[in-house]
Amino acid sequence: MAYRLCPPRPDGEKDEDYYAAIADQIRDIVHMDGLPCCIPVHLSCYWSGPDDVQPILDALGDDFPVEVLLPGAFAQLAAKAYRDRLLMTVPRQVQVIPGLWRRLPISLQSTWDAPTAGTLTASCEGGEVTPASQTVTVAPGEDARADVRMRLPEGIAGGAATITLESAGGILLEQMVRAATVPAPSAIPDGEFQLQSVWEAEAVSHGNGHAVDEGSALNKKAWATVEGTDPPTGTTIWGQYEPLEPGRYAVAFRCRTAPGATGMLARLDAFDFGSTIQGGTGALGGRALGGEDLPADGSYADIWLTFEVTNPGKVEYRVIWTGKGTLVTDRIVVLKRTGDAP
Repeated sequence: MAYRLCPPRPDGEKDEDYYAAIADQIRDIVHMDGLPCCIPVHLSCYWSGPDDVQPILDALGDDFPVEVLLPGAFAQLAAKAYRDRLLMTVPRQVQVIPGLWRRLPISLQSTWDAPTAGTLTASCEGGEVTPASQTVTVAPGEDARADVRMRLPEGIAGGAATITLESAGGILLEQMVRAATVPAPSAIPDGEFQLQSVWEAEAVSHGNGHAVDEGSALNKKAWATVEGTDPPTGTTIWGQYEPLEPGRYAVAFRCRTAPGATGMLARLDAFDFGSTIQGGTGALGGRALGGEDLPADGSYADIWLTFEVTNPGKVEYRVIWTGKGTLVTDRIVVLKRTGDAP
């Protein structure tokens, strides 16, 4: 069983809001699986530990009965709880850019004695999906995967996709994916793309810098590095570790600097850390970011780089600040090329 929950690295003190967000993740998993539900948790030694368990339970309240187990007892209970079960995992919530397709990965697991064949159907409130129907077979002990893409039109704030697995006996599983629209990045490269992911700069891992509230940021929050205020060493933004399939991608870093800034500010790159373990360089694509690359009036702009993935891997989109000047990052948007343009 893979980890399904890892409490995030806190930005500052762990307060009630921090633990409430973790409790919400647990509720989402329970809603998806139904009860009984077993959730393997990774308490990262860098920022969490056993002392965090009780505050998480307090944040859950009495929504449903909860028991905390050490790994050996957990494995035994999970084996009982998931015997003769069929499970479907889909994203609970996604962001979409109007007019662009967004991939919804679907995972199916079975502990039944025999393979299960069924029809996976999809529908979308407020938009469209493809394919609307596909045949899937789930073998015991194996992970069956399927893809559905959804697209929302301009002018609406969001929608929802319903994913259903049916067989001759009726509906076996049904899950809903809620989608909220976000503004498109500017100057998207030529070609056909689908949205891969959106990463808010303040919500990922950081090696230096600090969170700021900004009216000009798309969600009113951003991540800043300022000379003389923040440590000059460390990778400013890193650690998304997004699983990517082979293909060509484009990533936009929405950044700004101080008015009239010049000189080298940062290095932007897409990096596959796993490939370094195999003896590779890990670098998939990168570019220098200078003050001259950003608007002179201090407003935001999308800075693009493109890269290609030849082997499946987990990719992070990094901002490596030089320690000089001011650099503020709002978000990172990743697109996957679907057309034939180079």
